[in-house]
Amino acid sequence: MAYCVRTCDGRYFPLQGKAGEEGGALAQCNAFCPAATMAIYTSSDSTKGIDAAVSRAGKAYSELPNAFVYRQRLVEGCTCTEGSRIGGLNRIDVMNDPTLRRGDVVMTEEGSRVFTGGRKGPPYREADFVEPARFPDLSRDMRARLSELEMASR
Repeated sequence: MAYCVRTCDGRYFPLQGKAGEEGGALAQCNAFCPAATMAIYTSSDSTKGIDAAVSRAGKAYSELPNAFVYRQRLVEGCTCTEGSRIGGLNRIDVMNDPTLRRGDVVMTEEGSRVFTGGRKGPPYREADFVEPARFPDLSRDMRARLSELEMASR
């Protein structure tokens, strides 16, 4: 299990994919939290989560000077988003989302689309996303659920 950790207050979130992927792990963290310094912590014990996570240098998350500070207070200037927005993750255009994997469903103004996974990484093209009916690996049940979501959102 790998985590992106915001070093200014210790706030963390799970890292999608493999932490060891070439150049992808820290880039993924920075894409979601570009206004803060990020670090990667990994744990081989998923039951203990962040409590068992260590940095690439072998230091435990709990040794981070700001570990768990986000639970106690807001840290001035410690945010993932620049400007006046406080907290939350940065919004990423789906065409530049480094976390997308084949079969992921995204909602667009035109309705739900399934990422085909045809390209190695962003930026993606409109052709990399298809209607659920055109994605063969999507179950009939999932197609029905997506159709219900689309009808409910109109």
